[in-house]
Amino acid sequence: MAIGKHWPLAAALAVLYAALGGCLFVSIQHNDGHFVYALDDPYIHMAVAKNLTDHGVFGVTRHEFTASTSSIIWPLLLGLTYLLLGTSIAAPLLWNVLLATAVVWIVYALLRRQGFPPWLNLAALLMVAFCTPLPAIVFTGMEHTLHVLLAVAFLSLGARFLAEEEASKWAKMLYFALPPLITMTRYEGAFMVAVVCLLSALRGRIRRAVALASLGALPVILNGLVSLAHGWHFLPNSVLLKGRMPADSSFDQAVQWFRSTAIMLIQQPHIPALGIAVLLLLVAVYRKDRRRWTAAKAMIWVVLLTAILHLQFARTDWFFRYEAYLVACGLLAVFTVVHGEFAESCRFRVAWKPIVACVMAAVLAAPLMTRAARSLTLIPRVSSIIYQQQYQMAAFLKDYYPGQAIAANDIGAINFYADVDSLDLWGLANLEVADARISGRYGPAEIRDLSADRRVAIALVYTDWFERWHGGLPPEWQEVGQWEIAAARSSRPFVVSFYAVDPNERDALVANLRKYSRQLPDTVLQRGPYVESRRPSARVARRP
Repeated sequence: MAIGKHWPLAAALAVLYAALGGCLFVSIQHNDGHFVYALDDPYIHMAVAKNLTDHGVFGVTRHEFTASTSSIIWPLLLGLTYLLLGTSIAAPLLWNVLLATAVVWIVYALLRRQGFPPWLNLAALLMVAFCTPLPAIVFTGMEHTLHVLLAVAFLSLGARFLAEEEASKWAKMLYFALPPLITMTRYEGAFMVAVVCLLSALRGRIRRAVALASLGALPVILNGLVSLAHGWHFLPNSVLLKGRMPADSSFDQAVQWFRSTAIMLIQQPHIPALGIAVLLLLVAVYRKDRRRWTAAKAMIWVVLLTAILHLQFARTDWFFRYEAYLVACGLLAVFTVVHGEFAESCRFRVAWKPIVACVMAAVLAAPLMTRAARSLTLIPRVSSIIYQQQYQMAAFLKDYYPGQAIAANDIGAINFYADVDSLDLWGLANLEVADARISGRYGPAEIRDLSADRRVAIALVYTDWFERWHGGLPPEWQEVGQWEIAAARSSRPFVVSFYAVDPNERDALVANLRKYSRQLPDTVLQRGPYVESRRPSARVARRP
């Protein structure tokens, strides 16, 4: 490939790599030379992959099977990487960089195929890269970049097939290969597959719709059967606990669900902004041609209906990742339709004046640009938070509690770095906890019984989580210390508390925390009985 001929792609990738390199450099500087991901969740996948390759167990720990990840393919991909190259902290990062490169390349190829001028193509590539935002989801070390890539490819092919455009044999094969890959990557991928199947059926392509639906459902069904065979639910705990099911049991619950949805949209204005843009373009294409079913119409309908399903049943935000595929697909649809209108008549075929259209475009783009800027500034900060707590918790357990039973609510880093038998008090990797949370009966009594059954020695938890949602922790647990990140600049306390679950472990826990305190970063403020009163770090922390 000649760089001169494809300079927009080369320029966009250069800017993306520069941003990734800058964020990586700053993060490592903030984390005492350690590379740390921006969330604890990627370490869950890494722990599963490590236990699969080292012990033949598909679980967060080596002791039992756990259906705790919302991606089927990602732990398997990491496991294969570990099997071939050895267990490495860098594997998810490298995979994400490669996949982000593929996202930029496929968007470039699609826009170039539509006749985008080079400078316009470059602007579109940069917007897709940084508004999605690819740098942020690369640093999550999870499967979301792969989801974006597959969703963009399926959106493009789906629009062409719905419009009955000519397609090669390879395009047809890829079209039917993508649904199972999408649902294997993220369970939310079923939304787009379902929408394309619905539109295919409405277009009279019943057999095609059935084939796509069957292929998309196959990995979910097989994974569900494996999970049931191990005594777990059909769907992973992460899907059951993090999904948004609309309330239908009472009027008050329905009102609460709609209220939470409205708050979510207000707090994340890029979602309604993109939705408004797609709706306006839908009006534009229908005013131009009401009868003919074009790829542009199909693309808009797929994005719009997929977004509705996602908002109904799934989460958004949480470090930009859940709706990233919707943003990328929405931008691709907007660029495709807008360029088609301009290329044909140099203006929209609607009644608005061009100046009004430009002002509206700027207003709608503002939330996306804000999202892009915010994502870049958050990467080093959030990585530093994970380093100061989850990474330190893992190092502490690795040094002082190898092979022992402990309880925690963040289970990723501690199980990847340390060999412990962890009880997940939040339920992602524990069936009993998940069932109790779903049924609304989870509380101190259940926590006490589960900890006793597993012979848990100590617990490392965010106390406020349990006080806010589950009535607190067992009162007989003895808190011996806290680690707090005072510089987190967030409403969340970022305080992890250490408890002696077994009273006989109290003195040992105090001694171990005192020994490890010398290794903690200076930014972690310590307090509690284990801290000697003469130490400066014993004072109560103040959050800015």
